[in-house]
Amino acid sequence: MIILKAEGTLAAVFHKTIKVMEQNVEWNETFAINNNTLILPGTLKSLFFSFDNKKVLGNVIEEPIKEEPRLMLGNALLENTINLVLYIFGKWGKIKGLTVEKDYRQLEQQMNDILREVEVQASLDATQCRFYHEGIRITYEEVIERILEYMKPDYLNEEEEEQDDTEIHDVSDWEKKYQLGLWHKIVWKSYETSISKKKLSAKERAAGRIGNDFYITGYQCPECKKPMYMVVYPKNKEFHIDTDEGRVILARAYTCMDCHRFYTPKPYKLLMEGSIYMMDFEDDNTAYEDYQELLGADGQRISNSRFNRYESSALQSDFENEADDRLEELYNNMPEMSVEEIFDIADMLDSEFYPQSRREAIEEQVDKAAADKGMDRNVPPKNWQKHREKVQKEKQKNEKAQKEKERSESAQGRSDEKEPSARYSTQNLQEQWDGGQVKDRTFTDSQTAPQDGTNRPDRAADDYVTSQDKAAPSTADTRTQKQGTHVQLQTSGADAPQSRRTSEEEIAASQKEVLSIALAAKSKSYAELKKAYHTILKKDCPQSAKDSVAENVKDWMQKRGEKELQVLVEHFPQQYQKKVYQQFRQKFEEYNDIDNTKYMKQLEEKRDMAEQSALKAFVNQQKIRPGDRKKLLSLAEAIRPMEYEEKNKQIIIDQLKDRVKDIDRKAIEQICPDIFEMSFDEGKEAYQRIATGDFLPELKTDMLGRIRKRLEAMKKDECRSLVNKMIRDTGISEQTMEGFYPYDIRRMSNEACEDTDAIIANNALNTYAGGEAFEYPLLIFDSTKGENGKKGFVLTPDHVYYNGSMMAGTVKVRNIKEFYAESGLFHKGIYIRTMNNGEMKITGNYKADKEKMEHFLAKLNRFIQYLQEKPESRSVEYLAEEKHPVKCCYRCGYVYEGGNICPKCGSRNND
Repeated sequence: MIILKAEGTLAAVFHKTIKVMEQNVEWNETFAINNNTLILPGTLKSLFFSFDNKKVLGNVIEEPIKEEPRLMLGNALLENTINLVLYIFGKWGKIKGLTVEKDYRQLEQQMNDILREVEVQASLDATQCRFYHEGIRITYEEVIERILEYMKPDYLNEEEEEQDDTEIHDVSDWEKKYQLGLWHKIVWKSYETSISKKKLSAKERAAGRIGNDFYITGYQCPECKKPMYMVVYPKNKEFHIDTDEGRVILARAYTCMDCHRFYTPKPYKLLMEGSIYMMDFEDDNTAYEDYQELLGADGQRISNSRFNRYESSALQSDFENEADDRLEELYNNMPEMSVEEIFDIADMLDSEFYPQSRREAIEEQVDKAAADKGMDRNVPPKNWQKHREKVQKEKQKNEKAQKEKERSESAQGRSDEKEPSARYSTQNLQEQWDGGQVKDRTFTDSQTAPQDGTNRPDRAADDYVTSQDKAAPSTADTRTQKQGTHVQLQTSGADAPQSRRTSEEEIAASQKEVLSIALAAKSKSYAELKKAYHTILKKDCPQSAKDSVAENVKDWMQKRGEKELQVLVEHFPQQYQKKVYQQFRQKFEEYNDIDNTKYMKQLEEKRDMAEQSALKAFVNQQKIRPGDRKKLLSLAEAIRPMEYEEKNKQIIIDQLKDRVKDIDRKAIEQICPDIFEMSFDEGKEAYQRIATGDFLPELKTDMLGRIRKRLEAMKKDECRSLVNKMIRDTGISEQTMEGFYPYDIRRMSNEACEDTDAIIANNALNTYAGGEAFEYPLLIFDSTKGENGKKGFVLTPDHVYYNGSMMAGTVKVRNIKEFYAESGLFHKGIYIRTMNNGEMKITGNYKADKEKMEHFLAKLNRFIQYLQEKPESRSVEYLAEEKHPVKCCYRCGYVYEGGNICPKCGSRNND
């Protein structure tokens, strides 16, 4: 926008025009030229002369003009060009009382005579008025700018050229502050690759760390061959990720700092098998570092004997791969192992499947066995992949058999309920435990019912053990079967039956003890139940019996714990004391073996109510007069450092600020009760009082300006990053694809830039691809023979704008299925196929051969797919809001509440 100070005769002419047109405009004697519009700014209302729609309108300027006007300094050429506006709009009949005798041809000739000095040509008729420089259309603002440049001394031109060059290459403070980077869909993708490994010395292992609990490994990045770093998670604290095959639980992950990539083997596989998932952040170092910190948050220098596994099938039987147990076999079985098995063990050692304390003891054995077999422990044997596939199939087969067995045992347990001998199986104890007495009990010949009618824990345990003695062998626990087999192998002859009988008696005694512990604690406190629960878990008895008993004790714990927590909640004091709250919270955390979420939430609600009550009491004690905004704001600042929860302090602070806002709003209404009834002098005085008054910033008129500046900075940074990604993904440049121009926003958005590609880009934007607010182009295709940019298409992050000989229009990026090219005399051109399979021709000419064009468009289509993943947080509407109670991550689109760090990608830029 150009601001000029009207002088002498010119000012008088336009004052008279305003009066003749009967417009209620108190003109401040400046001209504002913006694109194709001449504006006469007024205090309340302004007058707009628009070349685009041939209209003269009185309207309010959305944003106050704060720039100092330039002096016209008696510049006749400038004054004549401004004065021409009255002739043009008068000829169109838009200025009441002004008659122009000259016809359009004569008036056009007069315009060209005036503008010849600055090499501008004018075109005028009854429908339009346009300006051109060297055959390229320019705006009225650009005409005025050329005149100002033409009349400027040479030394000023040189100084401004240096300043413009600095602005082109330097990133502004606003852009630095609001850099967002690009978005990333945090979905790990499947790849098949080749992973190599080299040996690391103990010194390298000890020193090789990059922070966030990543430490160096011998595995090499498949891309750059540099050492990768690994993070390992403790059991039950594994990291969960989204992949293109579903949710996966990570036991370990690897990263290459140079390539900004993360790798992890697919479930139940080793990294060197090459079947992996990868998360690639390309050249986005900030996103890579944030995600590395997120991945490393729960990582430790620890071992984990689990493979990665799918979340959907992570049953208890899938959790352990028994790597720890196999260590004991290595000393005796290593010589008999195949080279493939030895390599498995070596690779699992390097991947931290085994504890560090036990690893050192077995490392020497592995190296010796590898040397005896003539193999390199870092190079996979020839048939290792086939061996791994066999191991995988065997594991899946065993898991399937285990699940079938579990289902069979469950079904058998339900069948046993019908048999008298299984009356007290683990699946039938619920009635006994919950009812206190057992109804319709069936006793064997050796059993008698209690005479006092009670159900003693030891008697119930005896009943259960007796029933288990008579149960069918098929219902025995897997572990019991294995133990019985082991006893048989260690005995022989006539002693074998006696040994088995002794073992079964020991098991029965253990089972009786478990039941006695459970029943004895049933009616006691949560603490006693918790103690009994953990005692039962540690007992050595069949897992099926122990699990069932523990499950019921856990249920009693939940019920008892809820009752005790409810009592605690009810006794939380209304008068808030931080020490008391911490004591209550510590007590609540003792109930961590049950689901205490509901009561923890109630405790926090009680605390919030108590804190807010205390803060309100503090505010009331100050006895602030209703209109004392200064003390209200001081009180709000005094609350900030207090030791209360931030959200509770903010509620009271917001209430105080709302009171201030009401005070300010009433004060502004008193200054200008009815803006349309004010005189010029009254309006001017009111504006000055508001501008210099002590009001909250959100009530001042420059708020829109700040929002606009912030949005512009964010979107320019996004445009620059997207163009760089597009160039990387497609390999495009002006040399590789004739007619295509990636948009350099720093250079091409500068109005003074006269590079050929910048002129083509600006012509396209001014002719057919104006776009929406804050929408910047990424790629311009010029299909004109004269290379003037007026036909072709423009790709932005949200739209494709196109203009051809017979067609023009817009397509949303989200609706694009693909770009494709056609050749031939009548069909040659670039086309778009939309999601509903509609097709449209967006340009009818291209210079590259069809094969080269198709290759480029295939890459462009992949970039379009990336654009379609743009998060909702990148919309102008979302960016315009300064506060977001529910946040949508700028980087990955994950929606969450609370905090500025995204829990999915680790982004720290979600203010």
